Amino acid sequence: MEGKKIKRPSGRPKKTLEGGKQVTIYLNVKLAEKLKELGSSQWVTKKLIEEIEKSK
Repeated sequence: MEGKKIKRPSGRPKKTLEGGKQVTIYLNVKLAEKLKELGSSQWVTKKLIEEIEKSK
């Protein structure tokens, strides 16, 4: 077993226990600017969680 290295996953570690997925969307410039003002991915995440809670 000497000389064998354990291969670690490449890239940045996941921030959540469930893992994550990077998603790219296309928005026009005005919408992209507004999204940035609102908090970008954190705002989108909050809104999605709210929608999930409503649908329960």
